[in-house]
Amino acid sequence: LAIHRWLPFGGAYPLAFFLNRVGDTNMLVRREAFFSAGGFDEERGAGLFEDWTFFSKAMVRGLRIETVPEPLYLYRLGTHGFGQRSPSYNSYPRTLRPFLNVLPSEVGLAVLYAAGAYRRSLGGESAGSQIVEPNHEQPRRVRIQDRLHRWLVKRLNPSNAGVAEGDQLTEVFVRSAPVAAFGRGQSAVLVPLYQAQVHQLDGALRLLATGDEPQLALNYPGSALLTRGPLVVRLDMTTSRDTITQLFWKTPNVPIYCEQQSVRTRLDPGRNIRYLRIPAQRILGRIRFDPAAHAGEVTLHSLRLHRE
Repeated sequence: LAIHRWLPFGGAYPLAFFLNRVGDTNMLVRREAFFSAGGFDEERGAGLFEDWTFFSKAMVRGLRIETVPEPLYLYRLGTHGFGQRSPSYNSYPRTLRPFLNVLPSEVGLAVLYAAGAYRRSLGGESAGSQIVEPNHEQPRRVRIQDRLHRWLVKRLNPSNAGVAEGDQLTEVFVRSAPVAAFGRGQSAVLVPLYQAQVHQLDGALRLLATGDEPQLALNYPGSALLTRGPLVVRLDMTTSRDTITQLFWKTPNVPIYCEQQSVRTRLDPGRNIRYLRIPAQRILGRIRFDPAAHAGEVTLHSLRLHRE
């Protein structure tokens, strides 16, 4: 194995619980070592910690790690790059899995609590942190890359399996039973959790993101308890730019918001109608709604939940 920048301290497991000081994705790995450690996680959009998770697994298995000079890398920079969307604190539990798999359950819970307390102590992910207006202008290279990506998708796959899936969900939605509806004049409400505000408009809701990780909770009768699933969600939203919207849920078995329990969709500039499916049989507490991946505002015309 080979890494750069962060020098590993042998089997420094306590340090790896809290900080990514064990490796980087720019590496040379012997094939047999890579597969014996379990390889990379294959969760797109699950944060930028695939290196942390991989090296944690390698450390647990006692593999030898050495350093090499730092190479250049560009694959993370585009908006379609691996793992660009997720808020960092949703990805940290993922990096702890290799350790949690070999620790007693009660020790694992203590580790999760300690790691969460450490992240909160940093202050950078608290609701009271200073808000800095981001620079929305993308580099010319990234804009060209995005246009080329969209052109290739249409050129190489004009039928687009995602559209077919959306059509199927539309049929399921029409046949299923309503659970809750969100929008202007609806009884269900959106509760701001982080970097988000909700304002009433004529016939719609204005969702203002004060940062690039806005979060809201879907509050409706019974949402504080268990909701029976699966659910189909119909989103009707208007945005001024390309963005991603995402829904997170918790289950009795995994009672935290995480990428493994989420679904997302890309929104184009203008008005969008999207159908998403929450496959969980039982949903614990409120569903989290991240309306955009940037600061600014989007318009929510309606969000409707139906049960399959």
